[in-house]
Amino acid sequence: KEVLKRRENLHAISPWVVSSSSPPSSSRSEVTYPEDNLEVVCVRSESLKSFKLGTTRDGAEDPNVEIDSPRLEYMSIRDYTCKSFVIHRIGPFAKVNTDKFGAVHADDPLERTLFHGFLTGISTVREMIISARALEDVRIYSKFDPLPLFYNLSRLDVSFAEHNLELLPTFIGCCPNLQSLIMEFDCPPETKEIKLSYVPQCFSSSLEFVEMKTPVTTMEPTIKMNLAIYFMRNSAVLKKLVVSKNFINIISKIRKIPKLSRWCEVAMLEFEVVSQKSSLVSGH
Repeated sequence: KEVLKRRENLHAISPWVVSSSSPPSSSRSEVTYPEDNLEVVCVRSESLKSFKLGTTRDGAEDPNVEIDSPRLEYMSIRDYTCKSFVIHRIGPFAKVNTDKFGAVHADDPLERTLFHGFLTGISTVREMIISARALEDVRIYSKFDPLPLFYNLSRLDVSFAEHNLELLPTFIGCCPNLQSLIMEFDCPPETKEIKLSYVPQCFSSSLEFVEMKTPVTTMEPTIKMNLAIYFMRNSAVLKKLVVSKNFINIISKIRKIPKLSRWCEVAMLEFEVVSQKSSLVSGH
């Protein structure tokens, strides 16, 4: 049975440790609390398959984390902010769902070093869901140091806000074997343009599916059109471009865009689906 070893004395400072005597289908969902006085959450298991981590500290810094679970297939991080998140081992084709990587400040080399370690730790994942908040940490880091390559990443579900739209080509460029890209744009109507010139490697070799979603009240039609042009004119193996119903006013124009891939089909979502947000009480 999977066991969470927790200290008996709430005032003592010691880690939580997930032991390694669990069945292959085991999973853990953990939440840290203000009264825990924890310094570190350690997850060490040879059989753990799923791990979800959250907090109720409401803005206060969370305990540092260490993960050493070579069979981990799914990891979710929700509203969690810590200085150090060390991943020694996870499954080679895991799925990561996060809305916050950590706190990255431009003027702190140590924070950037720790963040680099975290990115390297998850660079083997096969699927990633990343929120605009988490992407902002990536944007800040990328201004000073190059991002690692995510060679195994085949599916990326990412949310963009106005301030990190510029990261779109750079971040996709770190995924040379990306096959499916799902994007949600939450940009105010006053956002007028986005510069898209760099064409990532996956556009010519692997990217087959692109989906773009926007809330009703956001994003100028010009930006929507520019995004569609960017993918359709530069993606050599694209099979399907799917847009949300908020593209309805320009869908006919999108279908007339000259496309690099002759197999590319343009479609509209029939049903709007709420962005994937992991929960510590729901499945993944």
